[in-house]
Amino acid sequence: ELFRSPTSGEVSKLGESERDFRLRTQHASREARDSQVEDLRARYAPKLQTLQDRLLRAQQKVEQEKQQASSATLTSVLSIGTSILGAFMGRKTISAANLNRIGTAARAATKIGKERGDVGLAEESVGAIQARIQDLETQLQSEIEAIPEISNEQLETVTIKAKKTGIEVKLVALVWM
Repeated sequence: ELFRSPTSGEVSKLGESERDFRLRTQHASREARDSQVEDLRARYAPKLQTLQDRLLRAQQKVEQEKQQASSATLTSVLSIGTSILGAFMGRKTISAANLNRIGTAARAATKIGKERGDVGLAEESVGAIQARIQDLETQLQSEIEAIPEISNEQLETVTIKAKKTGIEVKLVALVWM
């Protein structure tokens, strides 16, 4: 009598105990599952690496936009301060030079809003890429969990009956006593 695994189709070796056969099939099942998991990870690795590269570039862009917004804020504050001081310290409060300075300060103030909007867009881009990475990792994990694992399955017993064609005579001896 031999044991047969219905899921893998493996049959025990002659003289192999049920326990040894179960251990062997479970080990083979774990190795096959690990191989499938590695194949899945290898298949998803390029996509994940591409998204991580995009995330890094997007984070660098956020930092760059923040620096530009900070610079624009400082520039506009200095421009506004200079125009106000120039208007109060100068001889004429309403002059062409003072009006030009005030116009420049107003343009710098509008540039602050634009730069802050750019920071917001860059942060949204980072959030979208992080969401795509999370979705890809969730998809990978669900595919890994979908791989079946053999554990304590019901083994079938296969009885092998001797056949006349399966008998082979190797030695015929005559003993005299």
